[in-house]
Amino acid sequence: DRPIRVLDATDIEEPGPTGTDWRLHYSLRLPQLSCDFLQLTDVHGGETLKRLPVAKGDIVLCDRGYSHREGVAQVLAQEADVVVRLNTGAFPLTDKQGQPLDLVKLVEKLKIGKTGEWPVWFECAGRRHQLRLCVLRKSRAATARAQHKAERKALKNGIQARPETLQLAGFVLVITSLPSRWGKTSLVLELYRARWQVELAFKRLKQLLSAGHVPKTTDAS
Repeated sequence: DRPIRVLDATDIEEPGPTGTDWRLHYSLRLPQLSCDFLQLTDVHGGETLKRLPVAKGDIVLCDRGYSHREGVAQVLAQEADVVVRLNTGAFPLTDKQGQPLDLVKLVEKLKIGKTGEWPVWFECAGRRHQLRLCVLRKSRAATARAQHKAERKALKNGIQARPETLQLAGFVLVITSLPSRWGKTSLVLELYRARWQVELAFKRLKQLLSAGHVPKTTDAS
């Protein structure tokens, strides 16, 4: 009976110039597939959970672009829950004693296709929060694709991909505040897969309504 909301953003271009001119921040409600929030910003409007008005009991699904401690902490403060793909470089996790987690060591024994779960903590604004880390080990083919993508992204940014980044590319890492009584690890990971519905919504907006290339000449229109 709890509302499930998928938050994501997509870029919109004006006719003429290349590149992004606008960014549409969009919340899709499941299973209704209806939009319950949107905000239009310029290209500097970053992806953050702090944009979304959250009500008590909401379950918010997001990709790793929203994996920031401040945004997650704000959702938790509203007595809502998150299911977020972990960005290991932007969202440091600790154990119960407050020591940094070695994620590679934690997950490396998982077999292909198997899932695992561990209690984890993070700190924000002087407060500690507990989450569940739900993990699925990818197939060899999926791992190779993810590692190649990580290497290309690092090369584009003029850096070299870290060894731990390449190792963790072989896993789906999802953090959630949903309690274990809500559902086991596999159910949390299945719920995260439903996030893909917002990508399909963007495709419909851009292909059917041509929202990806708006024919206008003034900011107001």
